[in-house]
Amino acid sequence: MENNAKQVVLSSLLKYKKKSISIEMLAGLTGINDLDFITYTVDDLVSNDVVTRDDYNYVNLTPKSRLKLAFLLIKAGNDIEKLCKYLDWKEFEAFTLDILLYHEFQVYSRVRFKSSKKKRYELDLLAIRDPIILCIDCKHWSSRTGKKHALKKAVEKQVERTIAFSKDADLSKFCIERNDGGFLMPLLISWLIEDIKTHQNVPIVPIFQLSFFLNQLDVYVNEFKIISLNK
Repeated sequence: MENNAKQVVLSSLLKYKKKSISIEMLAGLTGINDLDFITYTVDDLVSNDVVTRDDYNYVNLTPKSRLKLAFLLIKAGNDIEKLCKYLDWKEFEAFTLDILLYHEFQVYSRVRFKSSKKKRYELDLLAIRDPIILCIDCKHWSSRTGKKHALKKAVEKQVERTIAFSKDADLSKFCIERNDGGFLMPLLISWLIEDIKTHQNVPIVPIFQLSFFLNQLDVYVNEFKIISLNK
């Protein structure tokens, strides 16, 4: 019973779209009249770095905290498809950016450039930790028919963007120099665990495995597709 009530609290926080909510308002959303239980559950979330609470007893919600709430609910056996609907692509990208910053990458969002043939491109995220330069496409997709094929197509398009970036982008904007040993690596980050983990040697990494992937990247990077910046 207590576990079910806790999931109601977590689910209510995930569905709440504003940045903060009072304990009393949260109790109203959940339909749980036991303020001590609500407070205890929030304290547990705070102690596990899922949410924060300010001096006015408001629970503060960030993209990172909302992703963590979703993962807790997934672990408790809740439907991934339904949870995915409560998270938008901006939160997904913001959480990805936070993870990259934690792993000491310098990160740029929404990197736009044109090819020599005037074709427009955009990278969701560009993450630099010398000598690795990640060209990232964030795919906030739930399950759908033909998803495996769509993922392969997304990888191929990301490889195209990465090659175009290596040839035509103004690298000086990002303090990137050619012939300095640096290299580009296309990467897809997904919301779910996918049926395929790589395509054309490009990794497809679920967001909740991203931190582990980045920890191991220096060791295994040569197993993946890389694009040299040497002329």
